[in-house]
Amino acid sequence: MQGDFRIGGRLVHPRLNSIDYEEDTIHLEPKVMRVLVALARHAGDVVTRQQLRETVWQDVFVGEDVLVRAISELRRAFQDDPRAQHTIQTVPKVGYRLVVPVQSVESNSMASAEGWKENLDTDELLKDKGENSEGKQRFRLERWQSGALVAGVLVLVLGATAWFWNFSRNQEKIAVRKLAAPSSQSDPAEEHLEPAVAPGQGSCPLLTGATYEIENKKTGADLEVPVFSASNGTLLDQWKSNGGNNQRWEVAANGPYWIFTNVASGKLLDDPSANRSLGVQVDQWQANHAPNQNWIVIPVGDKSCKIISQASGLLLDVNQGSTANGTAVIQFTDNDGANQHWLFKLVNKPAQSPDSH
Repeated sequence: MQGDFRIGGRLVHPRLNSIDYEEDTIHLEPKVMRVLVALARHAGDVVTRQQLRETVWQDVFVGEDVLVRAISELRRAFQDDPRAQHTIQTVPKVGYRLVVPVQSVESNSMASAEGWKENLDTDELLKDKGENSEGKQRFRLERWQSGALVAGVLVLVLGATAWFWNFSRNQEKIAVRKLAAPSSQSDPAEEHLEPAVAPGQGSCPLLTGATYEIENKKTGADLEVPVFSASNGTLLDQWKSNGGNNQRWEVAANGPYWIFTNVASGKLLDDPSANRSLGVQVDQWQANHAPNQNWIVIPVGDKSCKIISQASGLLLDVNQGSTANGTAVIQFTDNDGANQHWLFKLVNKPAQSPDSH
């Protein structure tokens, strides 16, 4: 990508891995930005999943969930409802398509299919595949032939994968509703879950206004905002307790749910996956009063709790139970593992109630 461009009212800076919108700046991971650039180069056209993986990750093998998470991050950055898909359209079993016009900042003109590819130097990705035009053309032909060959297999594999994920999500919703002790009159199609424990009760009592470190039962590390970032969309991980405010969370009851605000950044613990995908890394985001910032806290009997997103019904989970600093904190189905159990370690009592316990 040779320059900045606009998508709708947002100014994209590929070299800075950032997007400006009104008075806010959103920072993206480099790979997520490269996915956006690839879609922008082919604005209006479908870009297959295979093409995106080859372009962005090249020779590194990545699972389908990595690309799904990248698209989810882009939807968040563009406030694109995954159901309405006003910005990025999912083409089932094939790939994705950027459905809004792309505008080059330099030319200040709407990019046509051919003009945009020329202005943004599409051949940049082909430099290591051949120095002359003949080599580039061969590479293009090989790439498209490879995509066509794999497409048939992808239809079968992705279809089976989609069925399995959908089945898993349905099972998870049933399991969480059982934990939440719904009444016999509960609607099985209900979208929002109810917690089993009211605020301040049970073996995981929380105090509104109190500050806690949230420690994983298995790893002994704390949920944290890396490098004290204050940016929306910063992905959260675990780190051994160091006393920093980026590892401290102020809790507040929101009806029957809990909201967790990071002391350092002032941003909320946030479930970014509106489509309930497994393995998506949680992040921080400014308060938006949406269900993806509401959390159910359920005791599990060992002084720890499960933390469940109201929006997705999935649990806060340390990826694969790794004890390494910097391991991603993700959302996943309930497997009752210790890496899904969390201890709330009181740091400061509520300011308005100094005698609270």
